[in-house]
Amino acid sequence: METPLTPTTASLSRIVWSSKFETALDEDPVFMRYRRQPVIVGDGDTSPATPATGGVDDDDESSSKKITQYCQDTILHRVVRQYKVGVHDYSWLKLRGDFLAGCTVAVMAVPLSMSYAKLAGLPAYFGLYTSMVPPIINPLLSTSRQVAVGPAALVCLILGTGLPALLEKEGLTMEEDDEAYTARYTMLAIQSSLLVGILFSVMGMCRLGFVTQLFLSRAVISGFTSGASVTIALSQLKYILGLTVQSSSRVQDLIKGLIQDASQFEWRTFLLGISGIIIIVICKQVSTRHPRCSWVQALGPFLVALLTISLTAGLDLESKGVQTVETIPKGLPSFTVDWWAPLAIGDLWLMVLSIAIVAYVQSFAISKRFAYKHGYEIDANQELLALGLTNIVGGMLNSFPCAGALGQSAVNDSIGAQSGVASMVSGVAVMMVLLFLTPVFDYMPLASLGAIVISYVISMFDYPEAIYLYKVHKSDLLVWLVAFCATIFLGVEYGLALAVGGSLLLVVYEASLPHTSMLGRVPGTSLFKNVKESPKTNDIASTIERYKGLVVVRINAPLLFFANAVPVRDKVRKYKNMAAQELLTETSQERQVESPPTIVDNEVEVTPTSTSVSVVQYIVLDLSPVTSMDTTAIHIMQDMYQTQQSDGTQLVFANVRHSLLEKFRKSGLFHDPSEETEIDQYDHPHFFSTTMDAVYWCLSEMDKEDKKGTVENAVETNNEQNGGADHV
Repeated sequence: METPLTPTTASLSRIVWSSKFETALDEDPVFMRYRRQPVIVGDGDTSPATPATGGVDDDDESSSKKITQYCQDTILHRVVRQYKVGVHDYSWLKLRGDFLAGCTVAVMAVPLSMSYAKLAGLPAYFGLYTSMVPPIINPLLSTSRQVAVGPAALVCLILGTGLPALLEKEGLTMEEDDEAYTARYTMLAIQSSLLVGILFSVMGMCRLGFVTQLFLSRAVISGFTSGASVTIALSQLKYILGLTVQSSSRVQDLIKGLIQDASQFEWRTFLLGISGIIIIVICKQVSTRHPRCSWVQALGPFLVALLTISLTAGLDLESKGVQTVETIPKGLPSFTVDWWAPLAIGDLWLMVLSIAIVAYVQSFAISKRFAYKHGYEIDANQELLALGLTNIVGGMLNSFPCAGALGQSAVNDSIGAQSGVASMVSGVAVMMVLLFLTPVFDYMPLASLGAIVISYVISMFDYPEAIYLYKVHKSDLLVWLVAFCATIFLGVEYGLALAVGGSLLLVVYEASLPHTSMLGRVPGTSLFKNVKESPKTNDIASTIERYKGLVVVRINAPLLFFANAVPVRDKVRKYKNMAAQELLTETSQERQVESPPTIVDNEVEVTPTSTSVSVVQYIVLDLSPVTSMDTTAIHIMQDMYQTQQSDGTQLVFANVRHSLLEKFRKSGLFHDPSEETEIDQYDHPHFFSTTMDAVYWCLSEMDKEDKKGTVENAVETNNEQNGGADHV
């Protein structure tokens, strides 16, 4: 068993042990075999050393080369590059899989897109347009091979609740002027697609693909989509029940409308809707339980459409009160560029921002999921450009804002899609429907569209995530509940904004209360662990060594800034007082502490006492987790250093990053800021490269002071004895 290091036993044995251990590692053949070539390390540079004649310095790159590189990175260049990469390894076998997947997705997309168009408050055929144009355009730039772009439930919900509110402000209502209302409504939907596309394109060109990941946590997304699924399902109940309820994004308004119009209940419509839900649920269950029959899921909407159209046409249910879709015009969509002016940016910006956030998060999550499954990488910025181009072109051809659709993408992948060609095949198949089969859908009841939407949004209610958050992290559960409740009671836009705001507040709150810990050495090693944690391995002693007169504290926060620097200073002071009182209690020095310190929730409750001034001589701050400090934190470090020094305690730093050392030098904490010499933690009395080095230096200094005090006491005693003899 190794003798614990104390001020009285600190000797060269530690240095000899460390030196032998490091020498053994240096000479070990395994380490020599796998040792990498030396690197030239500068300020933030860890790149391998390159010959003087080989490398090119980025700082010396001419502006003309940068301009040329930027011009080569245009959208056209990206399209050509995607085409070359895709065609290089394409084969007829992949084409077969893409063709089957595209046709299957089209069978699913035709009735589903019509349902989502009604959710958005638009005529059903606009869903077909949005399922034709975007799937053809998106693969030109997208790096995802399986994602299927088209109408999305959340996007349609935002449109279906946001546009009626805007038209109401303009004084337009459906009852007073149906034709003018529909024309203005459609124009704003097309303009929304244009604005969303422009926003995506600007973000992609500015390399802002990381932005939404900064403030949209998993809890926010899950709570928002769960709340939106409830709102969507309630908004579609009117089609199942045969009612005429005004659209709203608030659950209380929808429930109130359903109750008030309950007298309009139509039983034939209800039977059609319930039958549709049952068929789709059965198809989903078959696909889930039998992976080889995953294609059955795509047949669900098709079977519902086929059955309900046949019953409506054969039994003449339209004349008996069953509502059907409006007449779908035959042929391809017309150009709608003239609908872009005047552009209502002032009215649409909030809704467009909400759509852009939801569409990108959903599309990127789907793309990332399938990229991880199939082992390839996706480019977030290029996905933004792809969505931008898709929505801009869609806005030219009667399409409303689109995004990646999870249901179609899952079917696309399960059938065997290998590239974006499958998405193009799907778009062409929908085009064939518009050219030749539109009269068939004139008999499609609205109840079947509502049944399709409800069947697919049920899976969006992510209650397993809420259970998981309750077990793992209750703070995230609070964010989930805020997002969920705000979405269903306040509306989609306000719900998303409040959820994001609550998530950011939680991040700031947790960052302002950083975790700190008092450390002790694991015997026989140079490792330092939290004194409250006992090693679980059998080859390490179950105790952790601590040393008299010395406190080791680790700051477990990557960022020290104005919000958490003061709590860190206070916790260091508490650890010091606690160590002093424990030492006085053990050795019965000076006075007994009336009540021993307690530790509750990682915070020490002690009564500050002046005895800590003479007992704790050194405090070692382990800054290994800290990557950045702002000026407020540096000032507080200066104040803490000076305060502890005036109390007779020396503050020592360990594991300080180079960037922080540079900030310390410029701040003048230990040097005149006018000096150009850098602080070297290998040769400075306050900075050490490891915690073990700092602790050993502190113990050595205390050992010197103890020996010096012993010698002085001996000399003083000898002088007193000699003086007494002379007096005699």
